[in-house]
Amino acid sequence: MPTRAQLPGLGLCAVIVALAFAIEKFVKANTPIVLSPLVAAVLIGALLTNLRLLPGFARPGLQYAARRLLRIGIVILGLQLSLAKLRDLGVKGLALVLVTTTVTFFGTQWLGKKLGLSPGLRLLVATGFSICGASAVAAMRPVSDATDDDTVYAIGLVTLCGSLAIAPTSSNRPRSRFRRRPLRYVGRGQRARCRPDRGHGGEPNI
Repeated sequence: MPTRAQLPGLGLCAVIVALAFAIEKFVKANTPIVLSPLVAAVLIGALLTNLRLLPGFARPGLQYAARRLLRIGIVILGLQLSLAKLRDLGVKGLALVLVTTTVTFFGTQWLGKKLGLSPGLRLLVATGFSICGASAVAAMRPVSDATDDDTVYAIGLVTLCGSLAIAPTSSNRPRSRFRRRPLRYVGRGQRARCRPDRGHGGEPNI
């Protein structure tokens, strides 16, 4: 349970989360841009930090949220994965996931070594890129020699690249005969959800 000293920071986190979801709804309603609440929250946090607007009394709660609450969120995310979903992928789908994850994980670490990144940072970035973004970075952090700065850099990089990856899905939205649904993701947006429902004129929505 959080202590009384951690409550102000947790309250600040709650306010930022609410603001991030409000920004996402506003952008979605008024522009063709796809903006995840996570991206909005990261931008708000980066802005507050760089402008030195974060009060010192909020730091214990922020640290509690970044460690304990984020790990709880990872467990909840894992509970959404069922054996039935894995079976639906089939042998070819599972093989593709395995190959893609392996190549991305080791390839990112190799590239990070060539760029002179620290072992901890390239491990976190490789984990985030190959698995499930910010949640994977947070899960790997306790078993790595990465610093807090490495964790921040990894989460920021994974979130930025994930946002750039889904940006093209919104550019052709008004002209497409299909309505594209944004990628829902944790940190990076690896999981695309498509529903074969029907739009106007009986055309399928994707």
